[in-house]
Amino acid sequence: MKEENLIELIQKYDSPGPRYTSYPAVPHWNGLPKKEKWLQALNRDFKDGIDLYIHIPFCQSLCRYCGCNRLIKRDRSWGREYVGYLKKEWEIYLRNIEENSHQTLKINSIHLGGGTPTFLDPIDLQQLLSLFEPFTSKSFKGAAEIDPRVTQREHINIFKDFNFTRFSLGVQDFDPEVQKACGRIQPFEMVEESVSLLRNAGAKEINFDLIYGLPLQTRDSIKRTIQLVKKLKPETIALYGYAHVPWVAPAQKLLEKYSIPKGFEKRTLYDYARVELDQMKYKEIGLDHFSLEQTSLWQAYSEGQLKRNFMGYTTQVSPVTLGLGVSSISQSPQFFVQNHKDLKKYYDALDRGQLPLFHGHTMSDQDLIISRMIQNLFCKGHTQVDTSPYEASFGRLVMEKLIMMNKDGLIEWKNKEMNLTKLGQIFLRNIAMIFDPNLQSNDQRFSRTV
Repeated sequence: MKEENLIELIQKYDSPGPRYTSYPAVPHWNGLPKKEKWLQALNRDFKDGIDLYIHIPFCQSLCRYCGCNRLIKRDRSWGREYVGYLKKEWEIYLRNIEENSHQTLKINSIHLGGGTPTFLDPIDLQQLLSLFEPFTSKSFKGAAEIDPRVTQREHINIFKDFNFTRFSLGVQDFDPEVQKACGRIQPFEMVEESVSLLRNAGAKEINFDLIYGLPLQTRDSIKRTIQLVKKLKPETIALYGYAHVPWVAPAQKLLEKYSIPKGFEKRTLYDYARVELDQMKYKEIGLDHFSLEQTSLWQAYSEGQLKRNFMGYTTQVSPVTLGLGVSSISQSPQFFVQNHKDLKKYYDALDRGQLPLFHGHTMSDQDLIISRMIQNLFCKGHTQVDTSPYEASFGRLVMEKLIMMNKDGLIEWKNKEMNLTKLGQIFLRNIAMIFDPNLQSNDQRFSRTV
């Protein structure tokens, strides 16, 4: 496609929109279900095991680009107290399951996210993982997010002891000037050492998180970053677009004194990286993800089994994801529930012996149909178009937008089967937004789609 035509399409479609790690997106949830209903659903749906997400919110320093729920603390004793409260939360769920079910709980996977999971002292990390070891299934998979700046050999040895074999490293960018602007100084040699330690400890799959669209990034700088990535050969790469949302993450205002790539300029950074990754035999998957062919992620994608949730793309198959920790989100086929984002409120609820839930959503029949279409688009690149959930006027609007996107070359469709084109991959979020009746025009609560 000619450059001027792509510029036109980006100008036409680039707008605020969800990343669809859930449908409905969190701002459109209809409210916390009764806790009794959530616990009943948990008891009903956990029979095939659960996936566990544990959020560790603490970081020792502020990364200015970050929009995650995190707390900046120097003193690691905060982590020790926090592990005690994670234990309280886990015990509430265990009591509920033991009292209301005759089946044994199985944990199919654990994902430690943050924040910075390795903010925890090694002894605290060991105590945390010991809580769950008696419940892990034979096919258990352990994964953790790693910050090379604070991760010690002892952390990695503990992960090995508990059969963690998948790790995601926050790399973002190797350019020193970009790192300095973003407040995350992390030389290549530091990442190289972490990768070496993980490989020696038996890591099977390593992922790098990279970000394009950061301040001071150029085509040349991102190309140099990808060449350094090539030396370490992670199995998967997440290449996220920088989401500038200072109304959510006020520290991002510190970046506005720099040149921040936008629109077509930002997109060319992704395309430069994509070309380099293609030459390195990485395959593009869905939105912003790349994988070598031998990985579990690629296998799930090839077999049509890939899923998308709050952790991004996943191979998890359990019907229930249980989130522990401040701001964590749990999911069952019928419900979403989220813990308090405020640490004090999270602690106070657990001190009262209550689950620290504050927000959620109950899925309607309409939600389930729309969610399935959006999941198919993000995970398979195609979907059956079903307008039955919509009022007649919105259903007509959906069809009108699909016709327009077909003319623009973003999709192909026949007999209600819609397929993304290579060009449409760029506008995946926009295409999914067509099916979302919750969106208002130019909803500024979301990051931009391109």
